[in-house]
Amino acid sequence: MTNKTKVNKLAIKDIVRMEQVWEEENDDTGLYYYHITDVLNRKWQTIGLNVSDAIQVFENGNDDVWTRIIKPAPFNFNLTANDLINILEIGPDDWSIRNAIQIILNTVERRNEFISKIKNINLHDMLMYSIK
Repeated sequence: MTNKTKVNKLAIKDIVRMEQVWEEENDDTGLYYYHITDVLNRKWQTIGLNVSDAIQVFENGNDDVWTRIIKPAPFNFNLTANDLINILEIGPDDWSIRNAIQIILNTVERRNEFISKIKNINLHDMLMYSIK
């Protein structure tokens, strides 16, 4: 996972514009809430002037002010290590992360716990989880 932006763009399954953050006279320049569903089926709320702006805010990660999880990922009883590797777009060159997932996250409970703890899908958040 050498490219955080690429991974986060792939992580978004759906994005929907919701209500305005505050009332604006000109709707074209208003700031809106957006709801995002990621590949882990978590629901996020972020803000932006438009879809591209909301995606950029989302890609910066979870800071509880601009982007937050509003619905965590459901427990997946069938989640395998290979599923997780594919969902996170971990390539063959990232063999150390692939090996760590297969060794450390060796039960479905551990894999689901990992998903519940990562804040966003980027290398920084995965490394922070590994340190804890």
